[in-house]
Amino acid sequence: RNQKRSIEDHMAEEMQNALDSYGKVAFKRFVDSVPMICVQIMKRFPKMINDTLSDISDSEIERLVAAPSSAIESMNALKKEVETLEKGIDTVKGLAKRGLDA
Repeated sequence: RNQKRSIEDHMAEEMQNALDSYGKVAFKRFVDSVPMICVQIMKRFPKMINDTLSDISDSEIERLVAAPSSAIESMNALKKEVETLEKGIDTVKGLAKRGLDA
């Protein structure tokens, strides 16, 4: 029974080594193929975009690329806040300058 077990262990070890080797080769092939796939995609991308966009109206493109109204509202609120802070900075600078002149 011990002899049979050691043969099974030996076979399992050989199988593990073969699978490890296969995994290393398969991973290398996968890594090597990724740049080729990217190049193929990039070659096809301009035509795909042109074909897709040629069927879309200008108003649809505007709708797709426009910022959501909530984002526009937030930007406007932040712009007002920046303007208020800049006015405050100018006021403080003016006060500081008058204090130095006195």
